[in-house]
Amino acid sequence: MNFKVDKGSEAKEVELPALELIHKLGYDYKNNSELKIEKGQSWDSRDALLYGRLRKAIETLNDLDDEEVNDAINQIHERNFARTLDPVEANERIHMLLTGKSQANGLEQPIQVKSIDGKGNPIDKDVKLFDFENAGTKNDKNDYMVTNQFKLDGLRGNHIECDIVVFVNGIPLIIIECKKPTSIDYLQDAFDQNFDKYQQNFPRLFFYNHLMIATCGIAASYGTLQSGPNYYSKWTNPDPMSKDEIEKQNYEELKRLCNRTPSAQDILLSGILNKKNLLGMLENFVMYQTIGGKRVKLVAKHQQLNVVTKLTKKMKEITYELAQQHSEEELKEIKKGGVIWHTQGSGKSF
Repeated sequence: MNFKVDKGSEAKEVELPALELIHKLGYDYKNNSELKIEKGQSWDSRDALLYGRLRKAIETLNDLDDEEVNDAINQIHERNFARTLDPVEANERIHMLLTGKSQANGLEQPIQVKSIDGKGNPIDKDVKLFDFENAGTKNDKNDYMVTNQFKLDGLRGNHIECDIVVFVNGIPLIIIECKKPTSIDYLQDAFDQNFDKYQQNFPRLFFYNHLMIATCGIAASYGTLQSGPNYYSKWTNPDPMSKDEIEKQNYEELKRLCNRTPSAQDILLSGILNKKNLLGMLENFVMYQTIGGKRVKLVAKHQQLNVVTKLTKKMKEITYELAQQHSEEELKEIKKGGVIWHTQGSGKSF
């Protein structure tokens, strides 16, 4: 794979290894020139979504005619959301449309299109934008793509250029900002030089955002669109991979970079961008709350994702085993429980 990156330590030691790893996780890579060719005559530097890929995903995941597909795309189209919307409130509304899940009454319903059933009766069809059930399996129908130096024409003639953007089904879910390994404070630099500028000049990109990532190779953190630097988190467990598996998978890249072992960047990207983890987090591990009169977005830490995933798997196994051994009446009398131990401040309540 021929990755196109600039010269300098930031590009060679941080951006390039990130692209190589993401590609090995199963993401198609396209550079700017290839994206322009892909978009063809419909290319517009003011579009954050890749509408060709979005259309194909909707057609693959749903039984819709062309008019119904157009209706679905129109409901999620970025130009139907005013730039002046509060970014977190817009993100919540769109997250509900992406997943079909909401925490509160009164929000929009999942994307639905008008149709006619086999008897000629009018019906509403729910539209799926992601294949959550099969993410990361051989039956996965999602489209995964990563690009770098993603350029968008923003407000007042100002353009933005994101180091790395990860798309699933044409939706820009992850924005990654790369800083030099020698950065004194890579996270603050990412905000001062990039994240704040991006949000000011192209707010709609963040309406669709799932996670923000800042990295300098030897350190990496993630947060949400409104998280300040102090609220970014590390990701120290690449589950379901092990650190040994990361090292084996990325042997050539690690050898090129002075024989280093898997870095914080490798571990974070391997954990968050694992396809099952990424779509599992998007669907089930995002919360919105009003704190101090302000709407905020919360996402899971790796220990929350891991323990809930393992807990639900264990519960299913136990339930199945008990069902094989007892009648329905006996099952009603069985009381089983357990304890999950976490440190203070780890997010047990959430």
